[in-house]
Amino acid sequence: MSANDKALAELLGADLPDLHALNEDAKQKLVKDLQSARTAHEKHLKKAMDDALGQLPLLLRIPVKKLFGI
Repeated sequence: MSANDKALAELLGADLPDLHALNEDAKQKLVKDLQSARTAHEKHLKKAMDDALGQLPLLLRIPVKKLFGI
């Protein structure tokens, strides 16, 4: 199992045998694309949460941030 196979299994949460058919360049690109998508997704979620919390009064905002671990 190559490093790309291990990275894909970690990113996807399972080892998908069909991905073993890809060449190493394709696997590396897929790993990079998945990592990029995950980073962008986390960034957008954080912005959405910050925007939503911005609608709350300050006295509620602090405990809600603590509740969600922000």
